[in-house]
Amino acid sequence: TQYLTTANAPVTAYPYTLQAWVKLASSSFSSDQSKMILSVAKKTDLNNVFIDWYNSVSLETQIRAIAETGGGARQYDYGGTPDTNWHMITAAFTDSSTCALYLDGVLLTTANAGSAQTPAGMTDTYIGLLIFNTSTLYGAFGGQIDEARIRNDAQTANTTTTDYNLMFSPFTFWSTTAQ
Repeated sequence: TQYLTTANAPVTAYPYTLQAWVKLASSSFSSDQSKMILSVAKKTDLNNVFIDWYNSVSLETQIRAIAETGGGARQYDYGGTPDTNWHMITAAFTDSSTCALYLDGVLLTTANAGSAQTPAGMTDTYIGLLIFNTSTLYGAFGGQIDEARIRNDAQTANTTTTDYNLMFSPFTFWSTTAQ
């Protein structure tokens, strides 16, 4: 299991955005399997926010964004079909109950989870894994993660689309000419 971690939480209050480019090594999942992309957490308990690919027992594999406090999760899902191509996944949390979830710069859903969850005391950042209850490893990512970003604002749809185009299609923004 390979992952990166730092004892630093760049965001501790709303709004914030989690974003990364990901490429799965395999598009097959076991039942109830998570492939963790990016998380900010308090590793001694269940205060965390994260984005992952997830296969639940009763649903198809989906992109998921979660904010939870002590096990009380607020979840934003988007059913999708994972593949082994590069994708940019973005979750923009505007407040304690609303999240905009994007795939490749396109808005998938803006969801209001109803009950507000505000994770507190987040102290660690993880790329490719989540650690909670001090030593429980959860959701090892199988594949590649690049350009992981955590912002202290809720990224707008226009900014998300621009970020995607800058990486995926840079010629949209600049060109060359002969002299």
